[in-house]
Amino acid sequence: MRTAIVRLAAIFALVAGALVFGTAVSADGATVQDVDMCHTTVFLYGPPRTTCVDAHIEYNTTTTPSGNFSVDANFHGTSTVTVAGQTTSSAFNNHFHVLLQDGTPQVINVNDRETITSPNGQTVCITNHFHSANGQIRFSDFDVTPGAC
Repeated sequence: MRTAIVRLAAIFALVAGALVFGTAVSADGATVQDVDMCHTTVFLYGPPRTTCVDAHIEYNTTTTPSGNFSVDANFHGTSTVTVAGQTTSSAFNNHFHVLLQDGTPQVINVNDRETITSPNGQTVCITNHFHSANGQIRFSDFDVTPGAC
């Protein structure tokens, strides 16, 4: 479980970096980016870890005259993490919406679905549904089930 969470964090970090460094094409008010990148991390102990992401990202940002800032994003793709010759792969489909008022989150909505395949071929489905409004968690459901999503 901890490995899956670390992998998800790595994927989100790579996708966020892709928003800055990826290839962007604007279409109908949205920004579209296709990302194909790898990053190797060397730790003090243990072998290096290489994370690769191939993703398609679409996001739209809006700022209202009253200062509200909204971000809607969808991204899907695949990723791999390789450590000491052992590769774990995933296929993911994610959506999130964030509404900020004067820099303070008013609404956060996340819907994620990811199939992870271990080096030995076992698969699990991870789903995450989260909603908060005005600083209060309204709904949170994180589930891991055997098999593909």
